[in-house]
Amino acid sequence: MTRGLLFAKCMLTALGIFVLNQGLQCLHIPSDIHMSGWAWSVSLIVVIVFCGYLIFKFAFDNAEWARRLAGNSEGPVISDKWIAAGFRLILVFSGLLILVLETRFIARSIAFLIVAPKLIVEMVVYRYVDEAFVMSITEWLKLFAKLCTNALGIYLVIGAPHYIRCQMKLSPQIPAGHAKASKDA
Repeated sequence: MTRGLLFAKCMLTALGIFVLNQGLQCLHIPSDIHMSGWAWSVSLIVVIVFCGYLIFKFAFDNAEWARRLAGNSEGPVISDKWIAAGFRLILVFSGLLILVLETRFIARSIAFLIVAPKLIVEMVVYRYVDEAFVMSITEWLKLFAKLCTNALGIYLVIGAPHYIRCQMKLSPQIPAGHAKASKDA
């Protein structure tokens, strides 16, 4: 893999993460529009399938698009260490960006975890349901999307080891030492 191809694959991966983040943010849109039951279900499935397809094409099946973006892929071949470092850098930066955008939700979640045990004990003793637990399906979808977004951010910050391993298997293998220069160099 050349530097241009690595750069193109990393940028497509970052774009896939952006599509995933935006897809999670738009998960509740079908519930905001007042539709009947089957139309709501079908529109939610269409949104999930479309976002899933885009994520798969950008993050996992991006070799053909990367070749088109990189153009002529002649040049020195880079080692596996550079490939892993390039992907890891993009993934950690994307995770930090996602977590920075979600700081308000993280703070509210921590506050809720502190208050929740007291609310649950009161609900059991006095046999009532607190307003914090009574939400519409729209609110539950928003909460689920926020939790998934935060989980994605945390996974990316720790370096997404499974994704890196998958990308390393998909890239052409060369020895872990120094990269060999091409014939033109």
